[in-house]
Amino acid sequence: MPIPNTNLIELLRLLKPGMKMMANIEFGPEDSYSFSTSVVGYKRDRYALLDMPTKVQEDLVMRKIVNVQVTLRGICDTEFGHILAFKSTIIRSMSKPIGLLFIRFPNHFVTKAIREHERYKLSLPATITDNERKIKAKLVDFSISGCALFITTTNDLEKETIINVKSALTPLLPSDLTSQIISIRSHENGYLVGVKFAQPIEMTPELKQEVLEHSFMAGLTSQVTI
Repeated sequence: MPIPNTNLIELLRLLKPGMKMMANIEFGPEDSYSFSTSVVGYKRDRYALLDMPTKVQEDLVMRKIVNVQVTLRGICDTEFGHILAFKSTIIRSMSKPIGLLFIRFPNHFVTKAIREHERYKLSLPATITDNERKIKAKLVDFSISGCALFITTTNDLEKETIINVKSALTPLLPSDLTSQIISIRSHENGYLVGVKFAQPIEMTPELKQEVLEHSFMAGLTSQVTI
């Protein structure tokens, strides 16, 4: 688990104008609104400015957002790439001359370097196809060399079986990707199926962004504390 950081100099090094981020405004336990944004600028120790697209302004026009908590996460422009996440609260918004969201400058943040062979924890609905059979699964782990899937029953799957896995990541993966089961083991009310790709795939910027967003949703938010 990333440890909350309070180093202002480190934050200023990572949080740069133009950085794309995912914002999640948290109105309540089951009431939130997410949108893509980018950092416009900031005044250290006081506030950060975020782009507020027209569609977002329209969606939130009837919502009270002042002092509402917002979680920000994104990928920094560093040599290896870093995941940056923090929580803040909204000061105010403005629509003219351009849409802007003012948030309080964070006191705490978490960050982690992205390694080339990083394994990402996910929680994505998936389907395993074995010849004519289709088996519901959950994609819980992903890397450039393979993935792990959770299923409730073995469905007579066996090691070394060639399968096809479909999930939200599929459109960004090679169309001729071949996957093979290399392990099946018991795991809390079901089974974990270890899958190896025939060849390591390329982690394109688009795929990395998609994987990181889903990884954030799977668990990083709960690790950010103020």
